[in-house]
Amino acid sequence: MLAAPLLGYEVFSLATLRQEREQELEAEAGRLLALVGAEQQKSVEDIRHMFATLQATGVPRLPPAECLNIMEELRPSYPSHLEIQLADKTGQVWCATQPGSIGTDIGDLPSFRKALQIDQLVVGEPGPIRAVPDAQGRGILPYRQRYQGVDGQPGGTMTALIDLDWLTDYVARLSWPSYAVVTIAHPDGQVLARAPMDKGLVLGSTIPDRLRYTLAAPAPGSGQSPGLDGVERRFVCIGLQHWASFRGDRRPITSHP
Repeated sequence: MLAAPLLGYEVFSLATLRQEREQELEAEAGRLLALVGAEQQKSVEDIRHMFATLQATGVPRLPPAECLNIMEELRPSYPSHLEIQLADKTGQVWCATQPGSIGTDIGDLPSFRKALQIDQLVVGEPGPIRAVPDAQGRGILPYRQRYQGVDGQPGGTMTALIDLDWLTDYVARLSWPSYAVVTIAHPDGQVLARAPMDKGLVLGSTIPDRLRYTLAAPAPGSGQSPGLDGVERRFVCIGLQHWASFRGDRRPITSHP
């Protein structure tokens, strides 16, 4: 279990719809958000499998040169939107699928310290990748888990970096209705992906305080609130276990006839 789930919102306007149509739209919203959740869950399970394989084959215990050779061999088999990094107990990255990440310091990040303390997958802080200059501006979402050193004690962390450009493209490619606005949010409320991109908050901003209660919602739900762009909308929210999403209509709500 992760410390906090991400949340998904799908918001839509009910300008000319009666109650039965509202229920139908909410059901469709939940179905589409479940597709995002399924893809997210698959990504997380893939990361768990990668980490388990690295640990079982002793890669984190190899000398740096040998580890880099292994990562070079593994890189073509990993998804193109994913980077793997190994850091020591101080947070210095010493092995990675992208050699330019070697030497990056992640020791100040709370998710790194938490991953060292608990033996489970931890959702990290979204933001620009810490790496070489040509990676500037690339947003990432890290997942971290500790690995055992040669003495059997925690030796550092394994990190999988998901490219947020890939997440944005994935969300945009889904067949959302023309009236829909969908948002994927981090457990801390940061917007990770949004479709369409011309509506509401920009990536990296946070969801409004009036919607933050949904981040801790124990089950899917729906309601009515000003959307992320201030327009009154109906919304459906569903926890994605590690992501969150909102979906809604781009048209403002008006009274039913």
